[in-house]
Amino acid sequence: MIGVSVVAIVISFFGCCGAVQESPCLLYTYASIVFLLLALQIAAAGLIFAFKKDMEGEFKYALKKAIENYDGGAAEYKEIDDLQQSLECCGIENNLDWKPYVEKYHSYPRSCCANTNQTECDGSPGKEIHANSCWNVLNTKLKSVAQVAGIVALAVASIQLIAVIGSCLLAKSFRREYEVV
Repeated sequence: MIGVSVVAIVISFFGCCGAVQESPCLLYTYASIVFLLLALQIAAAGLIFAFKKDMEGEFKYALKKAIENYDGGAAEYKEIDDLQQSLECCGIENNLDWKPYVEKYHSYPRSCCANTNQTECDGSPGKEIHANSCWNVLNTKLKSVAQVAGIVALAVASIQLIAVIGSCLLAKSFRREYEVV
């Protein structure tokens, strides 16, 4: 965060100093940097869109691997428990993802239990598990967050484009002002 803030201050420095000093060079530098950032943001968005399926597949694969290697007492698997408890879900695709664990321990992990007070749950009456798959719940939440992020990104891109155009127009007016008549 500090690094991003320092970069933002340096970029803003070019724009502010260029306007105060009436320097077309600084204003064009500012416009170039902001335009470069805008182009990088558009390229990043394109890459995310292009490789969305690959990223989803890798993420799903990592979650399934974590379930396969799950050991309820190990601290490194706390994230799986936290995910299932917070999203009220069980398994990535469905609760069958826990089949090897259930065969070994004759119960689902405690984080799958619909009632958080239960010490174990096996899916029988009174010991129910969450019905939702974590991937469906997570995907729904991510889509709503992505929509908001997209709107914010468009707003920021619009402001950046206005800054580029404004600084170029200001630099052009300064240049015209100082031309020998």
